[in-house]
Amino acid sequence: MKLEEIKKQIEEILKSKLNHLKVSLDDNLETGDFVISVWWNDSEIELPGNYEHNESFMGNKKDILNIYNNEILPFIKSK
Repeated sequence: MKLEEIKKQIEEILKSKLNHLKVSLDDNLETGDFVISVWWNDSEIELPGNYEHNESFMGNKKDILNIYNNEILPFIKSK
């Protein structure tokens, strides 16, 4: 499973459920570490650059399947 695919999946599933959704991916090619961050608002009013909520998932690429199954999927299902 690739990090970019996970990012796109989060965006596709949550774009209709969360207001002003933003998903970012930071990937360190040297160490294999990554951070996927999800920002969103409860309010329907957009405040550019300001988000009420943030959830981040981080680890090493070698652990991505465990992080996906144990952290990312439960987060997606909870929304």
